[in-house]
Amino acid sequence: MRSMALVGGAAWALGAGAGEALAASPLPGATKATCPKPTAERLPAHGATKAAAREALREARTIYEGEDLTGARATAFLAAHSTSPRALYAKQKCGVALWRRTVVIEMTFPAMLPSASLSQAVVLVARFHGAYRVWAVLH
Repeated sequence: MRSMALVGGAAWALGAGAGEALAASPLPGATKATCPKPTAERLPAHGATKAAAREALREARTIYEGEDLTGARATAFLAAHSTSPRALYAKQKCGVALWRRTVVIEMTFPAMLPSASLSQAVVLVARFHGAYRVWAVLH
């Protein structure tokens, strides 16, 4: 069975086989939400939120190890297009360039309900060396 994810207005799923692929690991310092050492690349005009959300769901298996991620869903938006405190975090902490190249991913883990804390997650994703990677775990 697939879980659906709303990403930039389109439905996305983390299929049963998606977790079997080797997931990229978050950048060093992601769990401490430190600014990344490599320079983030510009986001492509199309598909950035979708690709970033897919990668965040993959990396969630490493970041939230031990949590039941069955049915995980993700919603993604460009940090530079939002006034959300989560989006502004990148700008305030690491500067305008990274903020413009960051996608905010809000994930829900329905299997962890009714716990509000364990069933929600927020990460920041950008492209480094041609690959999307989580660079900060905010929740």
